[in-house]
Amino acid sequence: MLFSGWDEEGAPRAAEVPGHPFFIGTLFQPELVSGPGSVHRLITAFTAEVSARAAVAV
Repeated sequence: MLFSGWDEEGAPRAAEVPGHPFFIGTLFQPELVSGPGSVHRLITAFTAEVSARAAVAV
């Protein structure tokens, strides 16, 4: 596990599993700042990975 995101005070707020296609745990809530025409980068990255893997599985 790799801590990869911190808050303004330096406390860890996101962790990843290196080598996994897309595993991230976060205490941030990207859905709260997303809206029509302005989607958070974490949500965009997740949906892109899901789409790419779905295309390979078909």
